[in-house]
Amino acid sequence: MRKPGRILLLGLVVATIAALLFHFHFSPEARIDRAVAGAVKALETEDDDALDAFFHPDFKDAFNLDKDTWLSLVQYSWQHWKDVKIRLLQPEIAIQGDRATMRFNAIAEATAADSIGPGKIPRRETATRQKVELQLSRENGEWRLIGVGDLSPAEWGVSPQMVIQP
Repeated sequence: MRKPGRILLLGLVVATIAALLFHFHFSPEARIDRAVAGAVKALETEDDDALDAFFHPDFKDAFNLDKDTWLSLVQYSWQHWKDVKIRLLQPEIAIQGDRATMRFNAIAEATAADSIGPGKIPRRETATRQKVELQLSRENGEWRLIGVGDLSPAEWGVSPQMVIQP
């Protein structure tokens, strides 16, 4: 192959890679993934401001609880649970204009706050939730949480295998 042909081929390869990187970085799905990952990090690090920014002002869940109620519940849980780790499994995103639904399985693991400290035995507990559903709304290019599907307590539970015995 002559040099001009190689240069053209190399240019096409570079352009294809750049287009793929652009799509995976700036696509609506990638932006939603980043927004939800930021909310997970905020939950894990007890970052009130970041979590507040993720919620849309018109947020309502399946039980008609609003943003302020949810944030109060999260702050209450931070008093009782430490070392929170959350994993999202098998996320699926469906986008309809400026609205999106993200469904996934979640595994949350945390240490009870009353088991932390000198002379205390840490207990590891896990709460799992199948079929988490988030409704998101795009506002000024940012995806924010506007609703949550049913989070039935019957589907959450403590796994006895995760409790560390002395």
